[in-house]
Amino acid sequence: MAETNPYTNHGKPWTSDDDKLLIELTKGGMDAGNIAVQLGRTTDSVYRRRQVLGVAKKSKVKRMAWKEEDLALLKTLAEEGLTANEIAGRLNRTTAAVHIKARTLGVRFAQSPVPPSVKSDPVLLRKHIWEKRVAHRLVKTPSGCLEWQGALDGKGYGQIVVLGQKMQLNRFALELKIGRELIGEEYALHKCDNPSCCNPDHLFIGNQLENVRDMWRKNRQGGQFAKGHKMNPEFVLRGEQIGISKLTEADVRKAREIYAKGKMGHKRLAKMFGVTPGTMRAVLKKRTWKHVD
Repeated sequence: MAETNPYTNHGKPWTSDDDKLLIELTKGGMDAGNIAVQLGRTTDSVYRRRQVLGVAKKSKVKRMAWKEEDLALLKTLAEEGLTANEIAGRLNRTTAAVHIKARTLGVRFAQSPVPPSVKSDPVLLRKHIWEKRVAHRLVKTPSGCLEWQGALDGKGYGQIVVLGQKMQLNRFALELKIGRELIGEEYALHKCDNPSCCNPDHLFIGNQLENVRDMWRKNRQGGQFAKGHKMNPEFVLRGEQIGISKLTEADVRKAREIYAKGKMGHKRLAKMFGVTPGTMRAVLKKRTWKHVD
């Protein structure tokens, strides 16, 4: 049951499931920023909610001062071609701590070198990258999503650089699932409506029209789509295609027929069809539902 409290994001209440996941992720050592992404909230609201619940982040790895021998070993391992994640394991520290210290030392890490035999095969390349660079940076949620803990674009989709090219991880994961690259107007769409999810079982192939319709169904449209796409009108949903519509095309035709015969005015028709008088007036005057004869 949802609990009303002042520490919400845009009025979104905290549920018992949210609290359980917050506590679990906090005890697992995840920082407030990544927890906020997983829960769809602000970092500040996560900090405040943790105070309310009386939980604090406990790092999996005990913080220790860097010794000279640690710094020397970090440099040596980096020169040998180990990744930051591998070095963190050797030094018993977090990957983030290793990255921060490396920046101060001017040390660069290897990016899991891709064998030449793999580079020319898109499927083998994706399997290699997934195993070496992606799998260990995914967190499974109670809903089954595998959420990417790395870089995200402005819309919340995971990003990764493969052979010098930036790729969306949801597309990458779907290509791994189907065993080929997506071509032409094929899009990687989510069943779960979670942009950072990379679970191949939550992804399916769609085209641009399906992508836009999916966006409207989930009420995630914006910009030019919110005003109607004039350049591509076939992408705009109309009438009963819009999930929140109370009327159907049959209702519209019936209402207009009754009105034309003078049997009812727009107020009585509005009450009959369960809409406001203003909505019914717009229907009868064909200011809306223009596509219905």
